Amino acid sequence: MLAEGRILLLLSDWYFRLGPRTHDQWNHALRTVVAPNTDRFAAVTVTDAAMPTAGLNVTELGVAGPREAERRLLARLGTPYSAAPATAAEPTGPRFPRDQPRLWGGVPRRNIRFTGREGALSETYHHLNGAQASAAVLRLLGMSGVGKTQTAAKYVYRFGSEYSRVARRALANSDPGRPTDTRLWPRYAELVPHLEASGSYVSTHGAVQRLVLNCLRYLFLSGEYRTGLQIAERVTPKWHELLGPTHPRVWDLAYHHVNLLRSVGRYAEAEQLDRAAADHLRAERGEHDLDLLRAVTGLAADLRALARYDEALDLQQSVLREYTDLVGEQDSRTLGALNNLAVSYRVLGRYTEALEMDRRALEARRERLRPRHNWTLFSEINYAWDLRLLGRYEEAISIQEPSVEVHRDVMVPDNPQTLRAEHNLAMCLYRQGDRTRGVTLLGDVLERCERVLGDTDSLTLMAASSYGCMQREHGDLDLARRLGERVLDRYREMLGPRPPVRRRQLRQPRAGTAGRGGAAVVGDAGRRGAGHHDRRGRRAAPMDAGHRPQRHRDPQPDGRPGGRRRAEPQDQPPDRRGPVPPAPVGALVPGGARGRPARAARPAAGREGGGGGAERALRHPRLPARAHHLGPLPGQAVLGLREPRALAPPPGRAGRRFAPPPGPGPAVG
Repeated sequence: MLAEGRILLLLSDWYFRLGPRTHDQWNHALRTVVAPNTDRFAAVTVTDAAMPTAGLNVTELGVAGPREAERRLLARLGTPYSAAPATAAEPTGPRFPRDQPRLWGGVPRRNIRFTGREGALSETYHHLNGAQASAAVLRLLGMSGVGKTQTAAKYVYRFGSEYSRVARRALANSDPGRPTDTRLWPRYAELVPHLEASGSYVSTHGAVQRLVLNCLRYLFLSGEYRTGLQIAERVTPKWHELLGPTHPRVWDLAYHHVNLLRSVGRYAEAEQLDRAAADHLRAERGEHDLDLLRAVTGLAADLRALARYDEALDLQQSVLREYTDLVGEQDSRTLGALNNLAVSYRVLGRYTEALEMDRRALEARRERLRPRHNWTLFSEINYAWDLRLLGRYEEAISIQEPSVEVHRDVMVPDNPQTLRAEHNLAMCLYRQGDRTRGVTLLGDVLERCERVLGDTDSLTLMAASSYGCMQREHGDLDLARRLGERVLDRYREMLGPRPPVRRRQLRQPRAGTAGRGGAAVVGDAGRRGAGHHDRRGRRAAPMDAGHRPQRHRDPQPDGRPGGRRRAEPQDQPPDRRGPVPPAPVGALVPGGARGRPARAARPAAGREGGGGGAERALRHPRLPARAHHLGPLPGQAVLGLREPRALAPPPGRAGRRFAPPPGPGPAVG
């Protein structure tokens, strides 16, 4: 007011938001100063926000384009206007506030019928504008159909001119790109819930499709099988429609889909999909194709899960040869094929050959990958598993015990791979002679498998079989029977009444053994020990967890075991889903002594839950595992999942010998 001439007021809501004065205070000041001097003030605005305008004749510049705004401003100041010549060059300098941002993509069309949400829009605007540039992020959460997308679109059309770039859900930019890196799993865990809401399932953008595939990979490796399967089953028909059934990304999607099917025990479905993919790729591209090799690798894993071991071995040998020729011996895919060939040898009882292959894979992964990489850790499990099967318990423990600690740190305690490592350590400890620690650890593994993976997961069933065998050996026949029967029921539900095991691979128990004291039990409770006899005085052969009944034979001079074939799955994570199920016929548990019919199992103490309110059948009574004490001497009390009782022969069972737990000896499984 001290200088002469006109005064131009450019009203900005940014200025008023920054200052400490309220709108009422500004309006009072304008009335006091402007009213006596209206001829000296010219006020213009380019915003829709409410601002103090008392006593001002405000000209709105934002309702038209930049040329009209310039004409109105000059007219308000009494200055002649002459239009500048148009130019096709890219405009430079500040963008007119009402102009659409130069980057504008993926925004839905304006929905004029969508009304309301004014409070949410205002809150969103102030939150984003009041935050620091690096922290200006807002996530809209809510049930499907409540209007999250429409609210975001309405915000964009109202305030989009204040931003330099507007695009729908640049979610792909948040993809870390390495789902095998456990350090990045928290980022993927944040992205997965937003895939469907962001439209990623139907996006044609390559980066978004890669994000979906990486999220499926993360869900597979982290053990979130059912969530991953739900996403894969929703995306598959959409991508078939968008891309066609033979697009490369559709093959990638099918690869993740069958891995997840195998993970939840749907082996027959996985085999059908893998075989169809392999047949199509072989006919289209020939034998020397990497996508074909990946499909054949999955097919071999399916065949192992269906107990078709010879077919799986032939396929896995050819896959290893092809990978070696195409990408070299040290490529990660070749090392994965080497790992899976070791699995095929292991399920056929060829443990020495499996050990050598797992040793090579472990050394290569330790050299090429970091020591704490999940594939390196997986090879440590396999190598220790082979050592255990060969009876080299101390060596197995020296590898598996520190590996378990790294698993807990890198992959969290409840990851399926961590649980598998702990299961193997428990078996090693038990076979080495540390019975109490082995049972305690295995009880904890079983409880977490049930809680995290569910009662029907293959790892849960293997842990339950092992735990039941340990309880049988230490005298808790009722608990062993309940666990064995329920494992058997679960396998019948999963595989049907006829197990997928060929006769020449599985010797049936002799007639009359079921329901007797010498019946076979799936598990790895121990080897044949001195004094461990059936009712006819013959030595009773215990079973390894997850294996079929077999004759015990001492190892051959070259170190190869003489036992019959068994299932011992440890497929590479990209190619397997869960262990090969033990044959249901091997899940028999001891019945009554001296040939009497087996007693009916007591109802399991468990919790209700699961689909349809079905009983969580494998729940054992919740006594803390560390309270177990399995004494090594006859007559010592057993404190465990039943009432304490002695291991001495009970009344009416004279002549039946209750032997102490056997010590370490040659491996039988």
